[in-house]
Amino acid sequence: MNRSTKTTWTTLIALPLLLGFVIVADSPPVSAKTVLQDDAILFSCGQFPGRATRRFRVDEHGNPDLQIDVSNAPAGPYSVIIDGIDRGVLQVNALGNGQIEYDTSPGPGQLLLNFPLTIDSEIDLLFNGTTLAFSLSNDSACQNAGGTTSSSTSTSTSSTSTSTSLDSSSSTTTTTSSSSSTTSTTLGASCQAIDNTVSLVNCGAVRGATGTRRVRVHLDCERDVRYQMRKVPNGTYSVFVADTDGNLKRGTITVSVRNQGEIEFDDTPAVNEFPLTFDPFGKVSIVRDATGARVFGYPNCQ
Repeated sequence: MNRSTKTTWTTLIALPLLLGFVIVADSPPVSAKTVLQDDAILFSCGQFPGRATRRFRVDEHGNPDLQIDVSNAPAGPYSVIIDGIDRGVLQVNALGNGQIEYDTSPGPGQLLLNFPLTIDSEIDLLFNGTTLAFSLSNDSACQNAGGTTSSSTSTSTSSTSTSTSLDSSSSTTTTTSSSSSTTSTTLGASCQAIDNTVSLVNCGAVRGATGTRRVRVHLDCERDVRYQMRKVPNGTYSVFVADTDGNLKRGTITVSVRNQGEIEFDDTPAVNEFPLTFDPFGKVSIVRDATGARVFGYPNCQ
């Protein structure tokens, strides 16, 4: 073997080793940090058997992702309707379980999320594409889907909330002009299901800012409350809620992405939720920590 041939073979043998070093040195991409996560239990429509949940997340770059899980439900296909549009099929197996995921950069088994999606996007699951089985909203369509239930639904420009007076043990009822949507249904369980959303009052510290409070009571008497803000400067905001123990700080909302943030309390808190230890219908004050100014109040800014 002459010198030229020997050099060629040496180069060919060394090349994979060099490439191997390059591959080993190339680290996998780092996942973006989740800055907002909201977990919700979908309502069972018309006493449809099983359970469905929705997980909505936003990463530090503002990219959302969505995961829907179904368990202990009849096997078969479930059309996933998001904001009135069919976005795919969730297949439930013979064990009654199924899952579907959407991501802006989908991995194996995920679908491309290339449509508008927010934390308030309406989600419906249609069994076999026809029967409304689960829904994020317990509206009349859900309540009357394939079952007989005693229900009532109201949407108006006023809201009625019951809270405990701070200076006595009596309960008071307050009616305000804030925008409100309330849905309730009784299915013979120990508690009436309630889904109540009201608009927080802008107290003038941040012009154009909007906020909501959503209270839900489930048929098993489990409660949760979510306070959400939009169009506010980045920073931290203290959430005060009045109850018999006083007008106390219950938590902090951190705003760092898209000028919006939220905090959620639950009787059985999940990831990123806090224990609900106060009246969820109590008077609300949200204060910007950087200035001490009250940004939102409910039912008023007093």
